Amino acid sequence: MTVPEAHDAAITAYGDLVAKLEAYVNASNYDGKKDFGKYLADLDKATKAVEAAYSNAKTKTDVLEKTLEDYIKANRDKIKDDAAKKEAVSAVDATIRTLREGLQQIRYHLDQYKT
Repeated sequence: MTVPEAHDAAITAYGDLVAKLEAYVNASNYDGKKDFGKYLADLDKATKAVEAAYSNAKTKTDVLEKTLEDYIKANRDKIKDDAAKKEAVSAVDATIRTLREGLQQIRYHLDQYKT
């Protein structure tokens, strides 16, 4: 897998996680009007979906990080002499840090509000 492919996969997986998290947050709101059993079933379904999406996004972020590390090891001399390559590596590294921070915040939220 190339760095751009791993990058796209990680970003797509994170976007899916955010969508599933939105559905989870919506399912978490009980308004007292709907059947409580249905509410619990919907919440359980949304929780499982967001946990699966979280796991996928974390895995894809791990793959991106490993792919970038392998690229850097294999191309260290080329990167050091090319400003555009340095900038691209820095941008992907910044993306990884941002994804990790978002994953950490989502994990904290999920752990804090386990049902």
